[in-house]
Amino acid sequence: MIRGNLGILGDNDSAGNDITVTETAPGAFTVTGNNGTTINGKTDVYNSSDDGLVGGSTGGRVLIGLGTGPDKLTYNGTGVTSLKALYVTSGAGSDTVNLTNVRAHEVAVGQATVTLPAILNLSPAIFKAAAPADLGNDNVIVSAHPSGSGNVSINLGTGADGAGVSGKFWGDVSVKGYGGGDTVLVHAAQIGQGLAVSNTAGAAGNTVTLNNNFIGRGASVFNAGSGGSTVTVSNTLVGKTLIVTNASTASLTPQFSEISAVGVTAAGGITFIGGAGPDIFSILASNTGPVRINSANGNTSATLTSVNATSVQYNGGSGIDLLEFEGLKVAGDVNAQLGLGGSDIKVRGSRVGGDLSVFAAAGLALDTVAIETSEVFGDTFISLGAGNDTVTANSVQFYGNTTALLGAGDDKFSLLNTLNTSAPTSLYGNLKVITGAGSDKVFAANDAEVGTANERVELFGSISGDFFAGTDVAFAGVNAFQIGADNFFDH
Repeated sequence: MIRGNLGILGDNDSAGNDITVTETAPGAFTVTGNNGTTINGKTDVYNSSDDGLVGGSTGGRVLIGLGTGPDKLTYNGTGVTSLKALYVTSGAGSDTVNLTNVRAHEVAVGQATVTLPAILNLSPAIFKAAAPADLGNDNVIVSAHPSGSGNVSINLGTGADGAGVSGKFWGDVSVKGYGGGDTVLVHAAQIGQGLAVSNTAGAAGNTVTLNNNFIGRGASVFNAGSGGSTVTVSNTLVGKTLIVTNASTASLTPQFSEISAVGVTAAGGITFIGGAGPDIFSILASNTGPVRINSANGNTSATLTSVNATSVQYNGGSGIDLLEFEGLKVAGDVNAQLGLGGSDIKVRGSRVGGDLSVFAAAGLALDTVAIETSEVFGDTFISLGAGNDTVTANSVQFYGNTTALLGAGDDKFSLLNTLNTSAPTSLYGNLKVITGAGSDKVFAANDAEVGTANERVELFGSISGDFFAGTDVAFAGVNAFQIGADNFFDH
C-alpha cells in the first residue's frame, strides 16, 4: 500500500508472472499468485486490507506494472469501490490483461516498462505513454461494471495484438496499435463520449469490429501501413460522425481493404476513406447524415443498399470505380466524382430529393451509367469522358432538368421503360444532350421501337441538343407533350 493506493510491480521473470487481483470489499483487494508466481516472495494471498483500505471507502488508485516476460493479469472487480484510476502496464513480452467489472474514473493499459519510482510517485504518464518496440503479441480486455466506468486508454505494442472493450463508460475510449496484424473488438459498449481506434504502422492488415454499441459522440477508426485492413461496424448508434480510414500505403503487392456498415445510425454522417490498394466499401440498412466515400489510387467497389441519408458524395481516384446504389432514400444531393480508370455506376430503386450528378474524369476509359426504377426530384447532370460511354435511364421519373454531356467516343444515351410497365419514364423538366466526336446514338423508347401504352417515355419539357456530325437520333413512340423550338429533329 502506498498512501492509500495499491501498487503491484513484477520482478521481470523471463518465465512470466500470473496474478489475480480481486475486489473483496469497499477499498479492499486480494492479490493471488497463480502457476508458481509468488507475492512479496510468499505463496500466501496478499490482502490489502491488512495494510489499510485503498483510498479509504471512496477508492484510490490501483497501479500494476507487470514487467518483462509473458505475463498474465486478471482483475475481478465487483463495483463496490469507485477507483480514481486503474493503471496497468505490461512491458515487453506476449502478455494477457483481462480487466472485468471495472469501475474507475480512468483506466489505462500500456506497454512501457514501469519502475518502482513510478509506482511510488503514482506517475500516470508512464502507464499511458506510447508503446515502445514491444514485439510481443498482447491481448487486452476491458469490461466495465454495469454502473459504469470512466475514460479508457489502451496502448498496444508493435506485435500482432488484440483488444476487446465492452460495458458502460462515461467518458472516451481509445485503442492505439503501433504495428500490423491487430484485432480490435468493441462489443455491447455504451460510450458516453467518443471512440477512437487507430493503428499507425505495420505490413500486416488489421481487423476492427464495432458491434451493438451506443456511442454518444463521434467514432473514428484509422488504419495505416501497407497491409489491407478490414473494418466492420454493425448495429451501432453514433451520436455524431462515424469516420473510417484504411490509409494503406503503396506496396509491391497492394492488399484489399474493406469497410462495411450494417444497421448503423450516425446523426453526423458516415465517412469512408480508402488507401493505395483496392478498396471495398459497403453500407447496408443504415440511417445517417451525409455519406462521404473517398477512394484513393486503387480500384474501388462501393455499394449502398437500403440507406437513408441526407446526401451522398463519392470521390474516385485513379483506379476503376464500381458503384451500386440500391434502395436509397436521400433527402439532398447524390454526387459521384468518378476516377480515371473507367467506371460503372448503377442507381436502382432509389429516391433522390436533390440533384443527381455524375462526373467522369477526362480520359479514354469506358464509363457506364444506369439509372433504373428511381425518382430524381432535383436536376440530373451527367458528364462523361472520351471513352465509349453508355447512359441508360429505364423506368425513371426525372422531375428537374436533365443534361448529358457525352464527350468524345462512341457513346450511347437511352431513355427506356422496360422495368416498370405500370408507369412511364417521365421527364418533367428540360432535356439536353451534347455529344462529341464519334459514332453516337441518342434514342428513347425501346431501341427506337414504338412504345406501348405502358412502355413509353414521356417528355414534358423542352428538348435540345448539340450533336457532333454522325449522331444517330431516334425518338420513336415518345409522347412529347411540349417540344421546345430547339429540338432534336432540327439537327
